[in-house]
Amino acid sequence: MKKSLITLCSLWVCGILLLSPALAAEKCGPEPRLPRSMHRVMHKAHQLLEKGEQKKALAQLDKYASDHPDKGHYQFFFMRGVLCYQLKKIDRAAADFQKTVQLRPCHGPGLRNLAAVMYEKGNPVKAAELALKAHHWIKPEQPELLYEAAVFYLSAKKPEKSIALLEKLSQRAKPKKAWLTALARVYMELKKPKKAKPVVERLLAMAPQDEMLWRLLASLQLSLKKQDKAAAALEVAYRLKPPQKAGWRNLAGLYRAANVPLKAACYYEKAFGPKPTAKQLDTLTSVYLQGNYHEKALATAQKAYLAAPTHKRMALIGRILLQRKKYKQAYDSFMAAAKLKDPKGKYSLMAGYCAMQMEQLKKAESAFSLARKRAAKGSTTAKEADRALKAVQNYQQAQREQESLG
Repeated sequence: MKKSLITLCSLWVCGILLLSPALAAEKCGPEPRLPRSMHRVMHKAHQLLEKGEQKKALAQLDKYASDHPDKGHYQFFFMRGVLCYQLKKIDRAAADFQKTVQLRPCHGPGLRNLAAVMYEKGNPVKAAELALKAHHWIKPEQPELLYEAAVFYLSAKKPEKSIALLEKLSQRAKPKKAWLTALARVYMELKKPKKAKPVVERLLAMAPQDEMLWRLLASLQLSLKKQDKAAAALEVAYRLKPPQKAGWRNLAGLYRAANVPLKAACYYEKAFGPKPTAKQLDTLTSVYLQGNYHEKALATAQKAYLAAPTHKRMALIGRILLQRKKYKQAYDSFMAAAKLKDPKGKYSLMAGYCAMQMEQLKKAESAFSLARKRAAKGSTTAKEADRALKAVQNYQQAQREQESLG
């Protein structure tokens, strides 16, 4: 905002000193005469301004105002307001721009600069009203002032007023990308994604290589609960401009939410780099399991365990092996996990089930006994271990009876 204010001021100051016609509509009234002595001092101030000597220029104008308290002209106050602004004397700038528009209510540049200063002073509603007045008076029309007013209203948390202006701008033959982008964002903030969608599509037709617009589309699709389309849009954005690691993680998360685990894994690998940590490998394992890619999940889980051995990681290896019906390896994994730590006997219980599948009854009995011993009394694990142990013992008894009969 500051940069645009200074640019506008510089252009209009030159216009004043060159005695250009006022930028106003026909109802503004006749241009008031600029006293010759005032014109001379403003010319000197302008020369100092061109040399970058704003302080000296301001001093010239201040001395003139002190020596001639009876003389005032809107162009004088406007120029002094510009100098005060450039010297960061915001309150003085506001006062001079206010005096400018009091003397010449139709002076568009003064209205616009006062709007910018009011915004900096924390009064965005007043700034918006002044920007709209400036838009009314400045000829030829400057639609950018409507956009500024919309931004000011947004800052004042008045999105409805902002939308009215942005919609008006969007109906122009060649709206600027910034106008449409702002309109789409306001619609989304107000939870109106269906209204935002055609605006975003229009933007992408205007600038298909703009990665920020693809990001905007991704956010829009996400608000519509279309994770797959959000991921696809974000993927295009990242192809146009590769993100940091966090960006790849975001994309992976979207594909994971959209239940496209292989793509999710691909982008997690990009995010994690060539040397993933054990926790990152845990994430990859979980993603592969989501898609029932057991071989990839197993290989990744084993890498995670080697990177940082824990009972949970070994138990996960056991569960994957059990899903693949690799009972012997699963049994070994659960027993290895139980040696590290056996929370309430759960790993021993799983080892017992694996042993039963292998028809290794002694191993099963031993594992179930261990599970019952380690489980909390009356817990689900304890009850399951009791039932399983009785089943094994009954089966063993039946085998012995059969052998005795044989």
